[in-house]
Amino acid sequence: MNRRYAYDILNEPSLLMSYAEVQFLLAEASIRGWTGGNANNLYKEGIKASLQFSNFNYPSVSGVPYTGQLYSDDDITEYINQPIINLQTGKQIEQIITQKYISMFMNSGWQIFYEQGALVFLFSKQYSRVY
Repeated sequence: MNRRYAYDILNEPSLLMSYAEVQFLLAEASIRGWTGGNANNLYKEGIKASLQFSNFNYPSVSGVPYTGQLYSDDDITEYINQPIINLQTGKQIEQIITQKYISMFMNSGWQIFYEQGALVFLFSKQYSRVY
């Protein structure tokens, strides 16, 4: 693992609350009936925003020249339009939380650590006991 990820986390670009996170929160609120809106569209918009931020935050690696965006707009659209990406009945919250975690990984400081209670939800459904 690159040393900067483990020891120099404050040197990474960081967000207080990203547009992607807001979209995932709105998608979850829609699923729970707390607000209107199309949860699937909000969810996909969150994924799109996350991938677009990854492009912005795509660094060059020592010895490897920077080659521009990691994902083209066409790549993002093609990915989002796959049927498997749509929210699946009974798994919506799990999918939203998973994508929210992915979108926050290494760009939200310790925030994702503080939200680990939501992540326990993912694992408690898959395993009988979580230690």
